[in-house]
Amino acid sequence: MAATESALGRYIKTKYITWTKWEYMPMTFTNIPVFICYLYYSIKSGSISFFKAANPGIPMGGAFGVSKMDMMKNIPRDLLPGMFLSLKGETIKQLKQRLIHENIKYPLILKPDIGERGFFVKKILSETELDQYLKVVPCDMIIQEFIDLPLEYTLSFNVMPGKPESLSITSICKKGFMQITGDGIHTGRDLMAKNPRYYLQIPRFEKQGLTWLNEIIPKGITMYPEPVGNHNRGTAFYDQRYLIAPELIDQYRSLCLGLDRIYIGRFDIKARSEADFLHGNIKIMELNGVFGEPVHVYDPAYSPIQAYKDLFRQWNLIYRISDMNKQGDKYSIKKGYDIVRHYFMHKKSVKSIK
Repeated sequence: MAATESALGRYIKTKYITWTKWEYMPMTFTNIPVFICYLYYSIKSGSISFFKAANPGIPMGGAFGVSKMDMMKNIPRDLLPGMFLSLKGETIKQLKQRLIHENIKYPLILKPDIGERGFFVKKILSETELDQYLKVVPCDMIIQEFIDLPLEYTLSFNVMPGKPESLSITSICKKGFMQITGDGIHTGRDLMAKNPRYYLQIPRFEKQGLTWLNEIIPKGITMYPEPVGNHNRGTAFYDQRYLIAPELIDQYRSLCLGLDRIYIGRFDIKARSEADFLHGNIKIMELNGVFGEPVHVYDPAYSPIQAYKDLFRQWNLIYRISDMNKQGDKYSIKKGYDIVRHYFMHKKSVKSIK
């Protein structure tokens, strides 16, 4: 996306990239078949919220409005980064004391306690920057140690209630972060424009007013424009299911079975090497609930048919686990409605300040 590119040229190229590859297509479009699948299981189960019984240990099965801190309460402390919950309205002075107490240094990660898909996740470099963001955020935030490990994975698991031997790992994905290497000739914008994935991210960086977009990047200098590993922020997702083996399942068995009535979910993980990942020498950044997709389906080589096959299989698992749990699910419809309503109100308020 050269600085001189016309608005029409930008529009046409953006639409071409967006609609010619599965992984870039708008979710409102690609989720239509998934929504039909969900409706099928809703009718079959007799409940539009049947999925909440898949993980009765957390509100709505972890689908909407769930505290990320609560989600991780049963994960061993040594597998987690340093973190704490900052309540809305806390001052920078109060936070400074808590950062010292928790031994969390800059840079750090700031993210909403209730959120999804990386919205408003920020890497904070200084106290001044933290103070600026805290003045505008309308909700409780997690302050998390920035884990400077080079590899990031996701691991999806499921287990049938009462049958620990049924534990299965269904998806492993490795994240490929955006990176550009200077040649001493082209600007950051020019270098990003050469890659369709990066091209789609340029408008977001323009809104942030990043100066390096218009600067020539020195030869041999490599930049990582986006520190947050989300697909909608330019990170590539690569299918790594070939790593699934009995030894890997055994390595993660106690972690998955140690969760309180959470039978299906996805861990976001950082590791120093593939060997460390395989042997459980990891840091867990987040645990996603019932709507934690098997994100290997966004591999650049994946076709829509392959993706839907795996997504439908995921919903079948959610239905089967929910069906086994439904007799013990006492979660009221009103409570579920209140959670969903408050979640979307919260999401709208956070997105309004981006």
